[in-house]
Amino acid sequence: MYGVLQIDGGSPDREHQLVRIYPPPTVGGAGSYEIIGPYQYLSNTSKAVNAGAYIEIANEGFLLMARNGGGTNAALYNLATGVWSDYNVSGQGTVKDITWLPEPVTYSGITYIAVGIEENNGNQSVLYAADGSATAVNTSLNGFSFNSSKGWGAAASYEASSSSSSSVLMARNDGILAEWEWNNGSPSLTTVGTAAATTDNDGASCGSTSLITTSVSSWSPAVGFNLACADDSLEITVVNSGSTIAGELLITKNGTELTWNVNGYPYIDPGDTQTWSATVIEAETNAVFQVTVTPPFGSGFDPVTDSFTYNADCVPVTVTLTYDAQGGVGEPGDQSGDAGSDVTVSSTVPTR
Repeated sequence: MYGVLQIDGGSPDREHQLVRIYPPPTVGGAGSYEIIGPYQYLSNTSKAVNAGAYIEIANEGFLLMARNGGGTNAALYNLATGVWSDYNVSGQGTVKDITWLPEPVTYSGITYIAVGIEENNGNQSVLYAADGSATAVNTSLNGFSFNSSKGWGAAASYEASSSSSSSVLMARNDGILAEWEWNNGSPSLTTVGTAAATTDNDGASCGSTSLITTSVSSWSPAVGFNLACADDSLEITVVNSGSTIAGELLITKNGTELTWNVNGYPYIDPGDTQTWSATVIEAETNAVFQVTVTPPFGSGFDPVTDSFTYNADCVPVTVTLTYDAQGGVGEPGDQSGDAGSDVTVSSTVPTR
């Protein structure tokens, strides 16, 4: 997950950084984050970046970060190149959070790829096109009433593991969790559960976004094993040639997890290559090493697993002595006076 972190709190010299957020390695553990780079699109540092979404434009994946979801200070971060660019979102009232529409909608002949809720005018849906233009559309409310004192935030798109279809959820700060749908040219919000209530009128939104996968994303990690018998070293190489999806790494030996700590995180980023090596015991046989690379939850991809059985016994190749008996003198086995003797030794190879 990515987000924009305000460093130094409310100090005058505060700065904003794009960070990548990592979940805790174990249930109940502490998560962590990695600073990707500065976010320099805030002209008013008293305003937080509280709208984040993953969107796709012209078959490229971007993070969209904006202040209040529109108006000014919006920017795109290209996940493939790491380059920031301006994104001039047209303002449409007060939108606290927006989310990408994996299944774009068409309204009045224009295709829209993201949506947010306009809070001060009858809960209108604000649709965003790829070029940043926006339009507001009246939204049907099912199961609750419009309340301009309540804020909508924490918008998200997700794909359930049991379904191939995507859903768009919106949370309101009084504890309503609603699903946003587009049917027959008009949007609707339907209560589907409860959310954590908050007194903050932004609906608990924040400038963070998780990635979900579509056709432009790729997932192709490869695992390679290399055994050098001479120094009893097993090396494991993991290559992730995917364009947008990172993977979580797990290495086990005979079912027991081994330490994998690359740059402080058990992850392999898109386009990255990581290696891991260990000295193995010479007399050890049938040690099963297994590597599993797991994509993010809800990505639609399956984990990749590969294994290798290590046998420490190396098979020696016979040393062959070619003896030249011509011209030699002395007793059998005495090589003095030989014209020459050739000795050939081949390297050892591991038994697998």
